[in-house]
Amino acid sequence: MAGMFTEGALNQLRSLGFNVMYLRYAAIIEAFKQIGIDANSDERTPDAAFQQKVDQYEALSFAQRRQLDAALLEGSVEDVDSFIESLTAAVSRHVESIIVLPLHGKRYETTSIDEAVALLEHYDEALAPAGFERYEVHVRFSSGNEIVGKFNAKPSAIEFLHSH
Repeated sequence: MAGMFTEGALNQLRSLGFNVMYLRYAAIIEAFKQIGIDANSDERTPDAAFQQKVDQYEALSFAQRRQLDAALLEGSVEDVDSFIESLTAAVSRHVESIIVLPLHGKRYETTSIDEAVALLEHYDEALAPAGFERYEVHVRFSSGNEIVGKFNAKPSAIEFLHSH
């Protein structure tokens, strides 16, 4: 994302599971300034003035565009590094363990989706000592994240496991 966004808006996206690379407006303006373009604008900027800025950008040589790329990255090093770190964690994460907990007592733990699905498929709720209530499924990832699902029915628990 690039431009002007509040920390609240960025945090909301992150809380929904998005990895966000945010280029701050000031860094963008400074990068364009280095190649001779005043990119500063807002909703009151006349269309003709904005078009002139676009025309200036489109007239840049390949070397000037590479200079702009470098300036944008240089002005946003921390944001780019943070994004790359979160993206690396997201694409390299793997399931470390899965805990299936039928809520009548006994806990079962596996290390793979297939083992957890097999456990659920062969589990007989009718043999539960105090009657079956529901399943809790905890999926732990190498990134340190954990997703917990609570299900009243076996098919919902299996669907949840297949989605991760």
